[in-house]
Amino acid sequence: MQTTEKAARKYFNLYRKHKEASNNHYAQLQQIAAQFGEEVRNHLELPEHYRDFNGRAQPWMRFYQWNALNNTLGAPVAATELDVVEPTGTLRFALGLALSIDEDAVPKTYFYMQCALLPHAEGARLILGGDDSNPIELANADRVWDYAAAVSAFLLVIEKALESPPFDPSKQSGETSRHIGFI
Repeated sequence: MQTTEKAARKYFNLYRKHKEASNNHYAQLQQIAAQFGEEVRNHLELPEHYRDFNGRAQPWMRFYQWNALNNTLGAPVAATELDVVEPTGTLRFALGLALSIDEDAVPKTYFYMQCALLPHAEGARLILGGDDSNPIELANADRVWDYAAAVSAFLLVIEKALESPPFDPSKQSGETSRHIGFI
């Protein structure tokens, strides 16, 4: 029996090391996602929270799970709870920005955008709104993190969406992106 225990222990140890590496990978991607949300909020010079009708603090930036099965928005969560990681190591989530007719006006609506963080040797690449053709580098070879291009791209998508007509009869059914919207 002791031989079996020793043989099994090898696989338990291998699994433990594998699980630790996976958890570290997920935690790093969650931290990058959280920092991206913080960078957007800081760029807009918004405080961390606003007050809703009941006086409760609500975040200006909100993270959502991304339902990979049907490619739709999931439940709001903290950045540390994002868990839709593909076999390639890509973390998929949505980031929402609270909007209203004025900074102090309530209610607010969240404009959300699907995001994907793809790990690579130097750090990570960010894909916004399902546009896999244009990943944004978040770190260079020296692992210097720079979110400026990603923040600009995120805000540009919001601008384009808000400047476009709310209903475009020229678009055929199903032509709209399911990767961005309002909730």
